[in-house]
Amino acid sequence: MDTRQASNLEDAGPNPVAGALNLVDGSGDMEKGNVYYNPETWGLAPIDELELASGYEFDTYVVWVDQSGVVYWAWDTGCSCPVPFEDYKDFGDLHAVRDHGDLEELKRELGRRVMDGHALDRLMGFFDSVKDAWGYWVRSQRTKLP
Repeated sequence: MDTRQASNLEDAGPNPVAGALNLVDGSGDMEKGNVYYNPETWGLAPIDELELASGYEFDTYVVWVDQSGVVYWAWDTGCSCPVPFEDYKDFGDLHAVRDHGDLEELKRELGRRVMDGHALDRLMGFFDSVKDAWGYWVRSQRTKLP
């Protein structure tokens, strides 16, 4: 990253994902290349995770950020047999948050889950993590304008 870009990111304000881009090797983890267990192989760092199931099931939302600050989220569900997010093969399987419409899509999805009886505060906490990371990315993009 050149000095101009670094100062632009500093101008964007406090980074809610500071330190998240310290990528690790990931060797020895389950399913090398799996975005959930090894997001660094995708060039992603996890920001937040929301688990709605218990026991031998998973019902998981995850939000990641890439090295340029673009925010992605995904959801997967299943029992103990499948590996979480095993069907996610490329970035086309993830939801990028690039504008207000993308943010509203996630809000509708989480709203549907409230209707299913899940706790509003947990869902909104996850939404706030996505919104904060996306807001940081937007501010950093604005500082790059001439």
